[in-house]
Amino acid sequence: MLGWLVLSAVPLLIHWLFRRQYREVSWGAMQFLHEAVRKQSRRSRIEQLLLLLTRISVLVLIVLALSGPRWADAGRDVKAATPTLRIVVLDCSLSMSRAASGQAGGSLFDSAKRAARETVSRAAAGDRLVLARIAGTEPRLLIRQPTLLNRIVLDEIDRTAMTFERGDVAATLRAVQEIATGRSANERCEVTFLSDFQADNWVDADLTELAQQSSVVLSDAGAGASNNGAVVGLEFERTFISSEQPLRVTAVIRQVGWDSVPTARSVRRVELLLNDQVIDAQQIESGDDETRVVFQITTPESGEHMLSARLDDDALTADNQFWRTLSIRPQINVLLVNGRSASRSRDSATFYVERALAPKLRESRLSNVGESQLRWRVRSLPESEFSQTELTEFDVIFLCDPPRLSEADAERLRRFEQSGGGLIVSLGPLADVTNLNETLFGPRGVMPVKLSEIVGPLATDGVPTAVGFDTADESHPLLREFRGNPGSGLETALIRQFVRTEISPKSAVQTPIKFTSGESAILTHPLGAGRCVLITTSVDETWGAWAVFAPGFVPLMHELVEYVVPGSFDRDMVLVGESVSRPLRLASVDEAVVAVLPNGERRQQSVQEVDGVNVANVSGTLRPGALQLRSSTDDRVLAQIAVNVDPRESDSQRLDRERLKPMTAAAPGVVFHADGERVERQTDTAHSTSATVVRIGLLAVLMLLLVELALAWRLVAAGWLIAVFAVGLAIVNL
Repeated sequence: MLGWLVLSAVPLLIHWLFRRQYREVSWGAMQFLHEAVRKQSRRSRIEQLLLLLTRISVLVLIVLALSGPRWADAGRDVKAATPTLRIVVLDCSLSMSRAASGQAGGSLFDSAKRAARETVSRAAAGDRLVLARIAGTEPRLLIRQPTLLNRIVLDEIDRTAMTFERGDVAATLRAVQEIATGRSANERCEVTFLSDFQADNWVDADLTELAQQSSVVLSDAGAGASNNGAVVGLEFERTFISSEQPLRVTAVIRQVGWDSVPTARSVRRVELLLNDQVIDAQQIESGDDETRVVFQITTPESGEHMLSARLDDDALTADNQFWRTLSIRPQINVLLVNGRSASRSRDSATFYVERALAPKLRESRLSNVGESQLRWRVRSLPESEFSQTELTEFDVIFLCDPPRLSEADAERLRRFEQSGGGLIVSLGPLADVTNLNETLFGPRGVMPVKLSEIVGPLATDGVPTAVGFDTADESHPLLREFRGNPGSGLETALIRQFVRTEISPKSAVQTPIKFTSGESAILTHPLGAGRCVLITTSVDETWGAWAVFAPGFVPLMHELVEYVVPGSFDRDMVLVGESVSRPLRLASVDEAVVAVLPNGERRQQSVQEVDGVNVANVSGTLRPGALQLRSSTDDRVLAQIAVNVDPRESDSQRLDRERLKPMTAAAPGVVFHADGERVERQTDTAHSTSATVVRIGLLAVLMLLLVELALAWRLVAAGWLIAVFAVGLAIVNL
């Protein structure tokens, strides 16, 4: 519009083209008249000049009024004299998908993106821009190199997508701090955080160092609904699950914020899905508590399945479903390795374990009679045949009183466990403690423990005494069947001898059962995708009578096998953003693997051999749901992994102005703005000042038009008109 100011030259051009032309004529009688005209011409030139300036001013004011000027521009131009490094930080965490309140609608993330665009659009010429995000994974900096082009930043904001991850505020602060420290010497720095300030993410944020060298603006993306419900767990009543059997499944529902919205209380629907098909549903009442919903189902056929619980939609829908793998096995293949053979089967190291797991088996070999009805398919062999046995066909290996192990056999067992197998080792009179420490146990073995001396308690009179099991603490999952059942039989066990153990510090070894003397009786430890259990005494009559007289012996053997069986614990469950490292049992070394991501994308997956075990590493689990590893040869499912969101993002508690006061008190340079507060205030001021200037300009144009007419008639009248309109204009502005 300012280009139209060239029109102000039109009156000057007209005045110059149509100026009066004089012709001198000598006439003696006019000499006296010429003197009088000369005196009047000075006043005439002043009138003509005022008339010319008035006409030029009319055109200038019309152009200026239509260009929409405002007083705020002057203050911004003054501030823009100092170049500014503007860092815009956009929160992309899961909680930002919460539905926003207000007329704009959409999610909090949509509100944050609109505010980010406005922040970038207000940047003055010469300001450099950086765009960062708050998420659980890289990249933290979407535009690392500061740019002068607003268009590049606006395009990147439009491309930025919300994630299902937990926001790592501390990591983003470190990245922003690095950029702010590297700014130019003549630049000031302003960092704008656009977030919902979810309490769990922001409560430990330290802005002190950043505020010492930058202006920090905390811009609230907008208040969403404070109430939220989430499915945070899915539990099974037992670890080993066979097909076509009743199974109790418990969905854990956590609800927060409903007490603050009493009118929102209602009945909510919880659905149980098997392989994305609804198989059962129940209703619960909304409220601020944790609710456990129990479903009774019949298990499907054998194979890998995906079970999930789904809550009906609310303001935050991304956490309304929880997945868990469901491995259905017809039977568990157990290999019993007999380290102490005897002429009488009752004296062998595996006799009582074999009777506990498969009571219908014959003493010497596997019976085909009623085999399909057993939970376990058990094979027993002497220790001398172990080296020639293929281990991949078994789920659990039970070593009973192993005398010695070669380095090769110990390595086979370690690889078996790493790839997902279960290993149970029980000691006895033939166990070579020194050999087992060198081959099977220790920092590089299946369990970081050291076997010490054999302990045989003796009374003061030299008569052997016995110790029992301390069952006071039944919190370990291995003892879940004994929990709440006093007198179940473990406390009646009598143990005469055992091996003392030394546990490596800071290891993951657990001791679910101890002896009454305080020594470790049963130890557990994970390795790779498998588990190992060490029983420090024998499972026969040699070191105690518990296998004969303790009623808890048989159920404990069952629990031990189920505890270590593949798929019996949550190794097949990860959080969004975490990488998946999964040992696989491949038919051949050349078999390729395809990863099917939760969004349906199929990705060819490389498999690496790590310590003799085939391991598939999958990255990019950026959405919740079922992740499958399939064979590219026959498309069979090799493994299933449940990907779930971090339940901490489900907490609807947010840090508002009052809760952020401790943070801003430690960093005086931090300013907090509520939803749209800063943008709306500047926008309203700009519109109001622009309207005022335009109104004044148009009134001035009207006045000058009348003055122009008066000047063409009489100068005194023009003076009076100017005075009257000046007073009127002042009254209008007031």
